[in-house]
Amino acid sequence: MKVFITGHLGYVGGHVLEKLIEEEIEYVGFDLKEGKDVTNYEQVEKEMEGCDAVIHIAGVTARSGDMRFFMNVNVEGTLNILEAARVNKVKRVIYMSSTGYYGLDIDGEIKPKYFPIDEDHPIASQGTGFGKFEDYNTSKVMAEQLCAYYGTNFMEVIVLRSGPCNSVEKQYREGFDPKTCTGYQKKAFWTRNDPLNIGVAFYETLVTEKEFTYRVYNICNKYIDDVVFKKKTPAKISSERFRKEICDLPL
Repeated sequence: MKVFITGHLGYVGGHVLEKLIEEEIEYVGFDLKEGKDVTNYEQVEKEMEGCDAVIHIAGVTARSGDMRFFMNVNVEGTLNILEAARVNKVKRVIYMSSTGYYGLDIDGEIKPKYFPIDEDHPIASQGTGFGKFEDYNTSKVMAEQLCAYYGTNFMEVIVLRSGPCNSVEKQYREGFDPKTCTGYQKKAFWTRNDPLNIGVAFYETLVTEKEFTYRVYNICNKYIDDVVFKKKTPAKISSERFRKEICDLPL
């Protein structure tokens, strides 16, 4: 297997790359730090030649640009990746999305429709009034719609919606109380994603022999009790759907 991976020199992509190297999987890296830009379609298509699968992580993160910038990189860049994959007859594309898809970044009182939030939870743009969309979140929703189109027409496309990715020490302080939290942890419903999760999740999705069209999975550590009050716990992927369908793990 030869894997085309975007954003492999970034924080999240680095963990995925480390796992690929550990498993001795051949890869082609594509990162802006090396002058390779996902908004340049011709460059993407050429670099992807001969690859069997794609892992698309590169993108503009939240609060690092304006709407036009998000649309250019996160949406058009994703379109370039998907179209190049179609042209190069790639079998499987794995796209890194965000739990921001659900419109979690909201002001005031948080009112999810239900807990735990699974992949079927409605997004704010459906008019349910349970969230407030931001420009970054909107770009992720639009990119996922492109994934859905290509995944139901041309190739296997699997979307992994990740919670905020950082170590416990960087996400929460000792004595952290979710009831009084007003920071970014609240905006993501106090979830997080241990860096150990990232490499494992992408690798398991890459090598599973199951066949897909278009599928979406949440990947994040278990709820706050598991990650705040039990320091240095092994990474645990909370999505039961992911564990069952990708990893074949018992619920």
